[in-house]
Amino acid sequence: MTSAAVAALAHPPSGDTGYNVARSDFSAAVRALDGAVDSYRLALGAPPSLKKRLVAAAASQRDQGIDVWSIGATELDAVDIDAGLGHQHVFLQVAPDGQSLTPDDEPEGNHSR
Repeated sequence: MTSAAVAALAHPPSGDTGYNVARSDFSAAVRALDGAVDSYRLALGAPPSLKKRLVAAAASQRDQGIDVWSIGATELDAVDIDAGLGHQHVFLQVAPDGQSLTPDDEPEGNHSR
């Protein structure tokens, strides 16, 4: 499933700078999450001496993917506001101790024209 998402985002249509930044971030995030899935899949069949390191690598790749996704989500929110569509939040739920950006408190569609 994640490989299909990587393929779908491989050649996004070009738009203005903000749109391109958001799409590039989402694409990079999905690639990181796909890598996390692959690492975890390898961990499932790995010997115990390697399994712990592979699970840790998968968790790190997942966290990096979520962090990059949050940058794209922030950019997309700004692009939508500038386009008159108001706030649009596409953030992924993160752990409280994560480094990811989080959505603002504005309701969806607020500040639309």
